[in-house]
Amino acid sequence: MRKITSIVTALIVFLSAALIFVPIAGASAAGYTLTPILPENQDPGSRGYYDLWVTPGQRQEITLRVNNVGDKEIEVVVDVFTATTNLNGIVDYTAPGFSDETLKYNLSEIITLDNEAVNIPVDESRDIVLTLAMPDEDFEGILLGAIRTAREPTQAEIDASGMIVERFSNVIPIKIRQTETEIAPDFLMGSVTTELVNRRASIVAEVRNPKPRLVTGVAASASIIPKDSDTPIFEMSNIKVDFAPNSIFPFTMVDREGYGLRAGNYIAKIELEHEGTAWQFEEEFEILPEEADTINTGAVNQQQNPGNPLGSSSEGTSLMAILGIGGGIILIALVAIILLTNISKRKAYSALRQERLGQLGQQGVTEHIKQSAQPLDQRAQTQQPDAPLAESTQQQQQQRQNQNQNQNQEAYGQESAPVQQPTNASGQETAPVQQSTKTSGQESAPVRANEITDDQSYYPLFAEEAVYEVKDKPKAHNAAVERRDAQQQKAQPEQERR
Repeated sequence: MRKITSIVTALIVFLSAALIFVPIAGASAAGYTLTPILPENQDPGSRGYYDLWVTPGQRQEITLRVNNVGDKEIEVVVDVFTATTNLNGIVDYTAPGFSDETLKYNLSEIITLDNEAVNIPVDESRDIVLTLAMPDEDFEGILLGAIRTAREPTQAEIDASGMIVERFSNVIPIKIRQTETEIAPDFLMGSVTTELVNRRASIVAEVRNPKPRLVTGVAASASIIPKDSDTPIFEMSNIKVDFAPNSIFPFTMVDREGYGLRAGNYIAKIELEHEGTAWQFEEEFEILPEEADTINTGAVNQQQNPGNPLGSSSEGTSLMAILGIGGGIILIALVAIILLTNISKRKAYSALRQERLGQLGQQGVTEHIKQSAQPLDQRAQTQQPDAPLAESTQQQQQQRQNQNQNQNQEAYGQESAPVQQPTNASGQETAPVQQSTKTSGQESAPVRANEITDDQSYYPLFAEEAVYEVKDKPKAHNAAVERRDAQQQKAQPEQERR
């Protein structure tokens, strides 16, 4: 609210500086306008406000005309203020502020008025007369302030507004000087205190302008550092400040996050820069336990971060930051490992698959893909005898059977039952069927060449190898049966001879 008021006041002042004997812009909203009656000692280069050249011991009257432009009689109250620098870094003409101890003359002491309030009828004007009495001593630089006027609300307005009453005020700046001596700017460091600013815990570092000179556009930076640490708990940088003559700028660092204050020893560092000249200040200060408790208790936003006062969170914040960064790095590493592992597995699987498919050949790959797309229990049934892979398998099986028969013939001198190659109606050979020999007068169940047993596990990549393995099992079984039958036949003549 103070910032808004200051901005509005400054805007009114600057607008009024462009006018002379003209009502102040926006003053009609208050029901009246102001017109400064400029005296003969007015500086010819200044308009719209009082800029007076005076001499020691000089006395003169200053006249301000008030015009009632409303539809009812009004009462206007008049007072005089010395310009100060508010906490927003703006020259304030509207209310008493912080003046430096080097201020030689206060405008409220050398400018007086006979009547502080005046009643003005509708469509009429009244002149407010102020008396300027300069001291007998010389002074350098300038005296800066303002004449403020305010319209008092009527009883009807108070009754209608309830709790909130609007009070319109306007200011006319006044500047007094004796000589044209140029004074170089300078600044000093004041005290550092803790306060509640807008009901929030704050640290206020005073920056003093000990010179009777208006200094505008100063770049200011500040930081608050615990004495046993290098980490600031408060930081503000590149703040633009206008310093009123002989005033104190309350450089305010507000705890907007609600951390609160902690008792301890601190260092306030202030840096200023103006037109190539720099100033640096350091000031040690102490926050007492009871002082911190009082400030924290009164702060309305303290509950946002309870138990985490400023000055104690630097190490904890650093630790939390380290833990957070470390956790993030670990998480990223785990994700990277998982991704690389999956990529490596996929590459290995692809290489192995290419190797197996290369062994099968182009025709085998085609048949393999067809079989892989079929259910397991339908693959043996859907294999065609005229397929290249089936023919190759049948030929290999027939060769193994012939080899087994030759071995049996050589071992036992008997001929095993020949395996006949069946043909279909068109004269083409069909899939061979293994017929086992008789054992104890019984015939074993025929086993098809491409039959897949129930205990076989299915892996698409090695499907053909699994088929080969299953196909070999019946052959091994038939060879064992043939050897057993040959031994029994050989033993029968001996029993008959006995």
